Amino acid sequence: YYQNPDDITKEIQANMLAAAILMPKNKFLKAYKETNGNIYDISTFFNVSIKAASVRLESLGKYD
Repeated sequence: YYQNPDDITKEIQANMLAAAILMPKNKFLKAYKETNGNIYDISTFFNVSIKAASVRLESLGKYD
């Protein structure tokens, strides 16, 4: 729970930055293509949780 609404924005921005550093867009999209969108394989490749890979995938507009 956040006392200050600005803290939520900062947290979201920090998470987006971390995702971009850990899973760069071009590398992520290449891994997505090479694994036929297998989120488990993508998360293993980047050594992140399935949830983190799923959020990154969604942020890049790959979920329908």
